[in-house]
Amino acid sequence: MGKAQFVKKKIAVIGAGHIGSALVHGLILGGIRGGELIVADPSSRMARLKKNGVLVTRHNADAAAHARWIFLAVN
Repeated sequence: MGKAQFVKKKIAVIGAGHIGSALVHGLILGGIRGGELIVADPSSRMARLKKNGVLVTRHNADAAAHARWIFLAVN
């Protein structure tokens, strides 16, 4: 799937653990801007994601409601 399919579309990542954070990092390295990403996780480990301009929430439904693409990174 090319980058063009993700451009100007909100992408939600549910879970900010190792896999979710790696996914977000990879998307940013691939050219997706932080403002196009929203990450949901109930923990306090999302401060590092905010540094890249990523939107964060503690509620999965909030992230999903604002996204066209949803990636689940939970166990």
